[in-house]
Amino acid sequence: MFASGVLQTDSSIKEEIIIPKSAVMLTGSRLVVYAKQTSAQGMHFKMREATLGAALGDLYVIKHGLGVGEEIAVHGTFSINAAAQLAGKPSMMSLPGGVPMTGHNLGEGQMNGGDKKPMMVHPEVNVSEETNGVNDAFKKTNQSLL
Repeated sequence: MFASGVLQTDSSIKEEIIIPKSAVMLTGSRLVVYAKQTSAQGMHFKMREATLGAALGDLYVIKHGLGVGEEIAVHGTFSINAAAQLAGKPSMMSLPGGVPMTGHNLGEGQMNGGDKKPMMVHPEVNVSEETNGVNDAFKKTNQSLL
């Protein structure tokens, strides 16, 4: 069964930017889209933080962050983000206004007020001694099930 109709809303805005949900990367409170940029070096994508409006099925209304007529990446945003992160450019893993993360820096320079000292490993803790009780309980449970 099919139906036709007109949908009216209370929205005072007549023209809104609507993009596919596949173009949006969400993480926590951040929302990112990748806008197409053209320069003398060629075409690339630039990360833009945006503000979502209403969801319309497979689409989102964008309130802020994109302009009318801008081209965006609709598919492959995870790959674009990963390439940006590996190249040391801003990505979803970058803190707003922070230094982009590259490789596996494991938070160096971000802990202890920017102190770049490596994390301390405590050699006096013997993991095997600490877990013997757990191992013994596991072995007893495992044997009772056999």
